[in-house]
Amino acid sequence: MSCSSDSDETEQIAETGFPFKVTVLASEIENNIDTKNRFQIDLEKGAASASTPVFMNEQLGFPRNAASRLIDNTISFQLQEGDVLNLWRKNLATNQILGREEISLKIPLAECSFPYPIPVGNKLITTCFMDNQESVISYDYSNNRIQKAFTGENKSGWGSNTLVVRGKYLFFGYDDYNIRLENQNPSRFIDIYEWSSLNKVRTINVDPYEGFGIDQNKILMGGSSGYKLYDFVNDRVLSEGERLIGGGKGQFFTPSPIINNKIAIHDYRSNIGYTPGIFDFSSKQTLLIDRNKLLSQFDTIESSNNLEIVQYEVHLKFEIAVIGYRYYDSSNNPHYGVAFVTMDSEVLSKTELPYYPGSISIFQ
Repeated sequence: MSCSSDSDETEQIAETGFPFKVTVLASEIENNIDTKNRFQIDLEKGAASASTPVFMNEQLGFPRNAASRLIDNTISFQLQEGDVLNLWRKNLATNQILGREEISLKIPLAECSFPYPIPVGNKLITTCFMDNQESVISYDYSNNRIQKAFTGENKSGWGSNTLVVRGKYLFFGYDDYNIRLENQNPSRFIDIYEWSSLNKVRTINVDPYEGFGIDQNKILMGGSSGYKLYDFVNDRVLSEGERLIGGGKGQFFTPSPIINNKIAIHDYRSNIGYTPGIFDFSSKQTLLIDRNKLLSQFDTIESSNNLEIVQYEVHLKFEIAVIGYRYYDSSNNPHYGVAFVTMDSEVLSKTELPYYPGSISIFQ
C-alpha cells in the first residue's frame, strides 16, 4: 500500500526527525511485579532521543493504588475514599497538569457507588442497577445535576467494562436475555448516546461481531465472519467484507481513527504479542509488518522468539508503526524499548527505555 513517494518521504523523516509527538506511559516492574509507579516518556517532534522519564506519581501527587484511565488526550488517576473521589488529570498532548479534584459523592443515588467512573469534563459517568433496570448515570459535580438513561429490563453488562467514551459519544454494550439467538444465547447490543446529554443516538445489534473500533461517528465491527464499517449517526453501512486476511480481528472498543480510508489493525499471538498493520477500505487489502524482517534489525536480541511487541500505535498518514517492545537477555533480565517501523518492516529508529511501555499515544 506504500508508493515510491511515500517511501521517499519516510526516508526523509528518518533523517530529519519524526513530525509527530509520541508519549509512552511506562510502568516500573521489579521481580516481575508491577510497582504501580508510573512514568511519562516523550519523544517530541523532531527529537533524536526520548525525554527524561517524568515520575507521574510524584508530579501529580497520586498514590500507587490509584486507578488510571486514558480518554482522548487526557490521562486520569482516581482513588475513592469513602464518599470522596480523588481525581488527578493531565493532558498528554500539551503536558498541561489539570490538577487534583476532591469530588463529593454524597448524592441521592444510594444504588450507585460510582466505582471507577469515567471522568469527562465536569461529569462522572457510570452504570448501576436501579428499579430492576440497568441504567447509565451521569453526575455533573459542578452543579450536582444527575442524568439517567434506563437501558432496559433483563440486561446484563457485556464484558468487564463496556461503558466507553470516545469523542462526543458514549457506548454501552450488553447482552439481552429477552432476545435470543438460534443457539439460545442472548443477543448482543450496543447503545450509543451523546455523553453530554445522554440522548440516545442508536441501538446496534452487534451479533455476530467480536471486536470494535470507534472513530467519530463510525464504528468498525469485526470478527471471524467478516467486518462492517457503519455510520451510526446517519444509519449507513460504509464498507463491509470478509474476515481480514492475516489478522486484524481487533479488540473490544479499540480507539482506531480512520485516516485516508485506512485503519490500524494487528494480529495477536500470546507468545509474541502484537504484529501491527494497516487495512485499506478502498482496496480491502491488509498489510502486516514482517516479524522476521523486523527481528533481523535487532542485533541485541539472541532468539527469534525473544521479542514481544507489548503495545503499538500506527501513524496512518506516514504509515509508521510505533511499537513498544520487551525482550530478555541471556541472564533473563528484561529490556524495554520503543521503535519506529515502516509497513515495509524497516526499523527507522529504536530507543531503549528504562521501564515497561504500558501504552503509546501519537499526537499530531
